[in-house]
Amino acid sequence: MDNKVVTTLTRAYGALDIPSVRFNFRGVGASEGVHADGVGEVEDLAAVADWARQRYPAARLLLAGFSFGSGVAGNGALSLEDVDHLTLVAPPVGRYGFTRLTSFPCPWTLVMGEQDELVDPAGVFAWAERQSPSPRVLRLPEAGHFFHGHLVQLREGLVEILRDQLQL
Repeated sequence: MDNKVVTTLTRAYGALDIPSVRFNFRGVGASEGVHADGVGEVEDLAAVADWARQRYPAARLLLAGFSFGSGVAGNGALSLEDVDHLTLVAPPVGRYGFTRLTSFPCPWTLVMGEQDELVDPAGVFAWAERQSPSPRVLRLPEAGHFFHGHLVQLREGLVEILRDQLQL
């Protein structure tokens, strides 16, 4: 929840006056429960989405996640109703159910550092090319997995893409 990539995502949405909610998955920080290999975490996302819909009834549901969280957001986009947009940052393709993901029910954005040391960028880009609809892609050629020194680029690039995709 306090990861600098996650807080950068929150800042991007805030720059567009889009309310956002950050939360820890089960077993992280002070949250209850234990890690559930991405399955239980999708349940956590659904509970947070329900809460957000009650708190912000006029807002559209946009999902975003970083690394493991992008796996949860991607799987959540398939199981939740009325998701308007999905942002996946450094998705761990090949893990957490990503191999079964072949299409999303909404427009989506892929953000990937081309020097990612934990997730194979070539594999992620090849996976994204097989998706329908295809994503808008924000490639950061010099960025690694944690986007050290490239968070401003990430935020500004995502704001530009979201402005276009959400017609803001």
